[in-house]
Amino acid sequence: MSPAGPQKRQPPPKADAPTAGSTAPKPKRVLVGSLIALLCFVLGIGGGVLLRTQKAATNTANTSTAASSGDLQPKPRPRPDNKSRSPNDLIARQAAEQIFGEHFRSGYKNFQAERFSQAVQDFQRATEVAPHLAEGHYYLGESYAKLFLTTKAEAAYRESLRQMHDFRPAQKQLAVLLYNRGAYREAISLLQEMDRQQPNDTFVHGELAINYVALGEPQKAIPLLESFNAERGRQAWGFAHLGRAHDLAGDLPQAEQLYRDALSMDPYFATAHHWLGLLLARIDRADEAQPSLAEYDRLRKLQTAEHELSMALLQGKENIVTLARLAETRFQLGKRDSAKQTLQRAERLAPGNQQLKALRKKWLP
Repeated sequence: MSPAGPQKRQPPPKADAPTAGSTAPKPKRVLVGSLIALLCFVLGIGGGVLLRTQKAATNTANTSTAASSGDLQPKPRPRPDNKSRSPNDLIARQAAEQIFGEHFRSGYKNFQAERFSQAVQDFQRATEVAPHLAEGHYYLGESYAKLFLTTKAEAAYRESLRQMHDFRPAQKQLAVLLYNRGAYREAISLLQEMDRQQPNDTFVHGELAINYVALGEPQKAIPLLESFNAERGRQAWGFAHLGRAHDLAGDLPQAEQLYRDALSMDPYFATAHHWLGLLLARIDRADEAQPSLAEYDRLRKLQTAEHELSMALLQGKENIVTLARLAETRFQLGKRDSAKQTLQRAERLAPGNQQLKALRKKWLP
């Protein structure tokens, strides 16, 4: 039988007319025999389809479970589809999702190991065989973002949302990219939609606020940031941005205090140094402004160095010198966790290296 279903049966050849002396078949016996044959044929088709469908479903379920074994790895979920499908369409879809799972697992392993170029290739294959799964496009976008290919990352996040319009991780990453490239109105529209879908999300409140600040509308931002800080507690990001909103609204004493509070929580927050320095310079306190502006310049140079070293590692093979410099730079930026991970990568390449030992002793006594 063809995979496309039962073919049209050819009519049986006409029986020769009975000759003299032959016995003609009895009509009832012919009818019963035909019905039995037809029933067996239908049952055979249906049973085969059911068995294949059940087997494919089992394989897909096993693949999805294995793919979600990582700490952060999502279980692939098909986009809801209420249209009726034939058994063969379902079988093809399930087979595609099984192959998707294989590529997805490989991509996720490469992503976790910071092999982002390989991860891109894996997630591209995954999205080709199962384009209806939003998670594949999302992780393709995440891999592009790690390679600083923001235009491709944005396109992947958008495709993820075309497949599942309320897929929260893709919505969040797209909102961040829109803010970073200055598309504030579009970012606000997306964030407002997210707020309707899931109210009282502090991430949404924070991102809405900084877009309003960027558009020169601090009065809209202040209550959102106050809500953000009430939920998140004392952390530098929320306090610094609330300070910026008060700064633009003309409440300079409140802004200065919030900037200083933010820097007491995170002295490596370059933007807070910059905003505080600018505020002090505007109110004729240049001597006080200078240290903040100098620290901002120092941290920005370190951030530029970190970016260049990261790009060098992405474009070539890992080497001890680059990894050691990147680890040192991240320690100087206060990024202790990522610096430690970078140092460990270098130590795996050169166990016992004296330069790496000295670096560990300096920053991880």
